[in-house]
Parts: sequence; structure tokens; C-alpha cells
Amino acid sequence: MSFSVFYFLEIFLLVIALSIDSFVASFAYGANKIKIPILSVAVINIICTLVLGISLFLGSAIGSCIPASLTKIICFSILFLIGLIKLFDSTSKSFIKKNNNINKEINFSMFNLSFILQIYVNPENADKDLSKSLSVKESVALALALSMDALAAGFGAGIADISYSLVLFSFLVVNTSLMVIACNLGGKVSEKINMDISWISGVLLIVLAFLKL
Repeated sequence: MSFSVFYFLEIFLLVIALSIDSFVASFAYGANKIKIPILSVAVINIICTLVLGISLFLGSAIGSCIPASLTKIICFSILFLIGLIKLFDSTSKSFIKKNNNINKEINFSMFNLSFILQIYVNPENADKDLSKSLSVKESVALALALSMDALAAGFGAGIADISYSLVLFSFLVVNTSLMVIACNLGGKVSEKINMDISWISGVLLIVLAFLKL
């Protein structure tokens, strides 16, 4: 494994790309005066980091069985595809919202896919009891929704030669910091702002895909 400026740039782009959704969700919570207690922040970041770690491990395990030339192509294809999807994230979320009947009454379940999709479309839905504070149980559902991108992107990045410990540590620190900053920043906004910057994540993943070639 060789360390270079491009190597650290790849890790930086991956970490930032995977942290943007958490930033946007936390900003939305703050803008809506919904608190995210420190314990809930910790639970969200631990789960997201574990999911990323698992996806990196699976990607590495499969990558070790594939020729180096093919590894680059697969890695590029996965990251590029996810980047394109994130570029049109608003459209995809509108599709989910339309076909998931987001206003229907549902029973809360930690592994209820319908509920997870609703949170993916609208993070504020995680506060199901309308307590204006995200409980630990509710934070688990939010973490699973925020981890959707990490599953695929982590797998794609894991296929290439990358430092697990550096990626996971950087992600844990950056994601936690951005969540705290965004929640406090959003809390100072008097009215809800529709801040859709998910396309930035797509751009970063596409750039990362080309760096992997």
C-alpha cells in the first residue's frame, strides 16, 4: 500500500461524500428545532461507521480474488454509478415518496424497510413521537437510512487497496463533527430551509471513481 497525496485525497473525498447526508439531515433537524442528544449522535455514528467497515471488508475480500486490472474497472464502475445516482438524488427521493405513500400510518420497527425509506426521503420522520428530541431508538432508524450509501460506496472503495483504519477513523471524526455543527447551525435558522446539496456527494464520488483508474 503506497501513501501519496492522491491516496489521502481519495480518502478525503470518500469521507466527505459519505458525510454530506448526515450534515443535511442534522441541519434539517436543527432548523425544525429537533434536538439530537449526544448519545443519539454517538449511536448514529457508531452504526454508520460499523456499516462502512463491513462494506469495506466485503469489498476487500472480493477484491483480493479479482485480477488487479479488473479490480480498477469494478471499483470505478461502482463509485461512478453511485455518484450518478447521488447527482439525481432529489429525483430518486421524490420517486420513493410518491410510491411509498409517505403519509400512511405505519408501526415503528427498527428493521421496517418502509420506515427506513421514509427517513431516507425525509430525515425528520425519524422523530416519530414528535418529541422534538431524537431518542436512541429513533436514532438507530436514522443511522440505517444514512448508511445506505456507505454500503455501496464502501464496497466499491474496499475493492481497491485502502487503509480501513484511516478511513473509518476519519469518517467517525468528520461525520460526528459535521452532525454537531449542522444541528447547531440549523438551530439558529428561524424557518425551515430546503437545502438540497446531496448532488455534491455525487460529484465527489465521480471524481473519486476517476482517481481509482
